[in-house]
Amino acid sequence: MRAIPPLCIPAFYRATHRPDGTGHGVAFQKLDQRLAALLAAKSNPIHATHQVIADELGSAREIVSRLLKGFADQGWVKLGREQITVTNSAALRKLATF
Repeated sequence: MRAIPPLCIPAFYRATHRPDGTGHGVAFQKLDQRLAALLAAKSNPIHATHQVIADELGSAREIVSRLLKGFADQGWVKLGREQITVTNSAALRKLATF
């Protein structure tokens, strides 16, 4: 068995623990929560393709597109060509911290 490189351990800890030290960080959030957090954290409008966002989240474009459509249907975002405009950041933040 190979040893884990020392530089990977802090990155793994950050991915699996919240800033308050309690566990269940981003690595264990559902994809819709991670997407909501990503959108809420970026400046408006977001100039990116669904594929770029999917790559950031480690997911498939089709799944991210489906989630974005759901967010748009709820009035949380407005979708355009290679652009996403957040229209209800409070709702996204609430989902992200659920």
